[in-house]
Amino acid sequence: MKKNSIKKYLFSFLFSFSFFPNQKIFSENKEDSEIEDRKKRLEEIQVQIQAIEEDILKISQNKSSVQDEISILEKSISKTNLDISAIEDSIVLKNLEISDLQKEIDVKNLEIDSKKGFLNEVAYEFLKISKPTTLDILLGEKSLSDYLRSSQNLKILQEKLVLMLDALRSEREDLKSKQRNLKIEIDNLNNLTEQQKELLFTLEQQNSSKKMILQDLAGSESEYQKLLAESRIDYENLRVEILQLEESRLSKNETENSGTRDIDISISWPCDSRKITAYFLDEDYKKYFGVNHYAIDISLTQGSPVYAVADGKVSKVRDAGMGYNYLMIQYDDQVSSVYGHVSKFKVSEGEKVTKGQVVALSGGAPGTPGAGRMTTGAHLHFELIVDGKHVNPLVYLPT
Repeated sequence: MKKNSIKKYLFSFLFSFSFFPNQKIFSENKEDSEIEDRKKRLEEIQVQIQAIEEDILKISQNKSSVQDEISILEKSISKTNLDISAIEDSIVLKNLEISDLQKEIDVKNLEIDSKKGFLNEVAYEFLKISKPTTLDILLGEKSLSDYLRSSQNLKILQEKLVLMLDALRSEREDLKSKQRNLKIEIDNLNNLTEQQKELLFTLEQQNSSKKMILQDLAGSESEYQKLLAESRIDYENLRVEILQLEESRLSKNETENSGTRDIDISISWPCDSRKITAYFLDEDYKKYFGVNHYAIDISLTQGSPVYAVADGKVSKVRDAGMGYNYLMIQYDDQVSSVYGHVSKFKVSEGEKVTKGQVVALSGGAPGTPGAGRMTTGAHLHFELIVDGKHVNPLVYLPT
């Protein structure tokens, strides 16, 4: 900035509301329309997904034949395809948002560099004016120097310089905030990419399962009813197995720790979703599957992270391949939880876990690992056992 323009600015600066010279750095965002288009497309896909979920629920409530089972699987495959489309659009959208944020950061860096340079020149000129040299006076600038050297005007100028510095510091903080947001968005993008991989795997498994069902059952209604009855028996056997594990553990704890004590239950949600599709001892569930439901089912995209609800220790990992997978964690001498239909385990038996740690990936989509037969869609089956008895998790989960 030229010396004369600095002098001119300092003079007008005393009576101006603006802290910095009138400068504009434009950043044209040509992706705005594409971002809006992607958001609209995602909303449309979500509407389609919801419609399919409602169709699956209707069929599930009255399911009684092998054809109903195949219909549910076909609709689940359609839903998985839509989930994949939604993830793909989300990835594109996230990349556009990251690109936008990076541009904002670049522009902010340029603005800060420009203002830093300007401030340096203003501060330098301010020092010269507050302490004029003989040369300044000889060069005929005495009138301006005299005006600015008056204590009142120097005070105003100094105050505005402080405000300029404060404004610059604020912009630096804004820049740091944008940089932190950029890191978060990149992490979110990585999570979306992992979900995409899981969904593609889910789709492959569902198609294989459909082919297997069509080949094995070949439309045989009696064979289907036989398999359904076996699934109910398996479910009850698993419940007994879980309670026996708890009974054995409690018996051991009573021997080691004599006396009674209050049970303190403080847990967090086992996943990011809060959408309940089947409640504790849900009558509709019993009508559909023919067994009591000692858990809550939480709607969750296949392959989503599942968390430890408190500090604890893994007491059971059941990997049944294409059957029913579950994970059991002991949080306290008298408190345990069970995660059902998990598609992938992230911990092993005997391992200590901390609250919020990812312990598994969710499953439940028909025809996928860990889902078993008694499922109609991707979800997390969550049980809470206190003092050897199943209790309603919603009583203890934070609202």
